[in-house]
Amino acid sequence: MQNKEVLKQLEHAIRFTKEIKIVYQSERSNSRRNFHPYKVLFVNENFYLVGENVTKHHFEFLRISLILEVIHTKKSFHQHTDITEFIKSIQTPWASFGKEMVCVKLRVDKSIRRFFILKKYLSSQEVVKTFENGDIEVHYWVSNLREIEELVIKWLPKITIISPKGLSKMLKRSLGEKLKHLNL
Repeated sequence: MQNKEVLKQLEHAIRFTKEIKIVYQSERSNSRRNFHPYKVLFVNENFYLVGENVTKHHFEFLRISLILEVIHTKKSFHQHTDITEFIKSIQTPWASFGKEMVCVKLRVDKSIRRFFILKKYLSSQEVVKTFENGDIEVHYWVSNLREIEELVIKWLPKITIISPKGLSKMLKRSLGEKLKHLNL
């Protein structure tokens, strides 16, 4: 963590529910936004500030390492219950606030089932069934199918997508794009 001072300022703003202005480094340029900070999360090996971008009126994940400056304002804010509840369910940086949760059902081959029994890849993971041949059925609840994409790709071809069908289509497109970039 290189910018410990930024983290201290964020923690103060979160503790006292203070609106802040943030200078954030993006790929193209630096941007400013008014922000209601709710929490600092450690997800996928990165620290994120999560909360409401007041300027654009939507929920955001901001990588703390890309926050260049925190400017305190005198304004306070009231936390929205729907946002605080959503934050409790965040499993990946691809979670989408305001979207209905979708149950992803996977059939995991018996040759790799031990990895799913010994480790929860996402906090919503639930082993719901063992088939006669030793395969297992695993369910995940996600707000965005991108949350499960890496996991499924990692274990292909030993995983079968039971539902939703849209996940298979999305993965075929994604993998097709990746294959186009290989020099075969």
